[in-house]
Amino acid sequence: MTEAGGKLFNGRYRLIEPIGIGGMGKVWRGRDELLDRDVAVKEILFPHSMPLSERKVLGQRAMREARSAARLNHPGIVTVHDVITCDDAPIIVMEFIDGSSLAQVIEREERLAPAEVARIGAMMLEALGEAHAAGIVHRDLKPANVLLTGNRVIITDFGIASLAGDVALTASGVLIGTPAFMAPEQVDNLPVTAAGDLWSLGATLYAAVEGRPPYTGTNLMAVLAAMIAREPDPPVHAGSLAPILTGLLRKDPAERLDTEQASLALAAVTAAQDGQPPLHTAPSRPWAPPSASKASAWPASERPHDGQLGDLDTATRRHRFSPPEGPGQGRNGDAPASAQPAAARGIRSLSRRRVLLLAGLGAMAAAGVPAAVALTRGPESSLSRPGQWTLAATLTGHTWDVEAVAFSPDGTTLASSDREGTLRLWDVTARKPLVTLTGHTAGVHAVAFSPDGTTLASGGEDKVVRLWRTG
Repeated sequence: MTEAGGKLFNGRYRLIEPIGIGGMGKVWRGRDELLDRDVAVKEILFPHSMPLSERKVLGQRAMREARSAARLNHPGIVTVHDVITCDDAPIIVMEFIDGSSLAQVIEREERLAPAEVARIGAMMLEALGEAHAAGIVHRDLKPANVLLTGNRVIITDFGIASLAGDVALTASGVLIGTPAFMAPEQVDNLPVTAAGDLWSLGATLYAAVEGRPPYTGTNLMAVLAAMIAREPDPPVHAGSLAPILTGLLRKDPAERLDTEQASLALAAVTAAQDGQPPLHTAPSRPWAPPSASKASAWPASERPHDGQLGDLDTATRRHRFSPPEGPGQGRNGDAPASAQPAAARGIRSLSRRRVLLLAGLGAMAAAGVPAAVALTRGPESSLSRPGQWTLAATLTGHTWDVEAVAFSPDGTTLASSDREGTLRLWDVTARKPLVTLTGHTAGVHAVAFSPDGTTLASGGEDKVVRLWRTG
């Protein structure tokens, strides 16, 4: 189904053109030839590394969730028309929305006025309330999943996004979601409730009014590190919307604004701004990536790329999509040095799951050291005299450039990873390899041990975080 347009599916849905793609989904503009209307056809694409048994389970879950979402009937929620299968993969047929996503509006406008954002938020909250009342949690709410057309604000991917949340951390250690808009409890692999959607709502509105998400970083690990180590920066452009954003972005779900509180607060902001212009809706037109010379809502060094964690990109509208990153793109290095001490100070009070998801903040960079890891030894009393350090050993075995290394908490084991996606564990005392770990399909740029040394986390270009346990 993903090879070419024009295919007639299920004797009814004609594929016209691809309009969006993400880590776990591809969207086509299609035509319902029975009812003579445009539709959006979304195909779920499982990660290549996912075992067949898991694909079947997730396929069944996707069907169940999409059928649940089809029960929703609200102008602020994209309508699910049909749920079918192709080669054991779920196919979701949805309402085709001809409009701009909130992410595209932010990209064009850089920031939106607080009153406008409050009106968008109020309409989003009404739609979320409808879904939550039906027992459906979105779990991947973000500007790319919010469409603006006419006077409508439409949330997309209900049910389908629930699939991505349900496999937030599977047995194979694959984390799926969008880190810049993911609730802290979702990062912790805790049950995600309606409160998680409210956190993501706050992050989405924060991005709209500030021009950037509440947490940014040069890469995925830096974003997660910022999230678990500190509170979001106070908004500076939000005006009367600021206390609402702060209330929605409380890390503890019990302290977060609930739906009723947020609704009343947003209504108060919009009521106080009755003289403001109407809801922002840009004219519909094919969207193209901004030129390099145009200022972006997210600076290139901080922009949270869609699909970093297997993001299910929503594109149920008539817009072109950005071409996928080429080899080597999106690798922006580790977290800034200034961010690392703050993250390190916060680690002691964090759960082990959060520490694992840092996946490399404590790792020593070794990129550019082809096929070998060098151990050096220096005086215990000082790390500031590099001239006194001597080479202790050279460990060989990698066949590609070494990307990252990390010591276990007790210092007896060293983990290293390379551009091919291979991890190796070494006995530091004996200077011998212990085990080779495979499973990543692309280069691994970050590795980190849990505080007790029983679990190793790894992450890289295949957009997944894997957890490896001893024993």
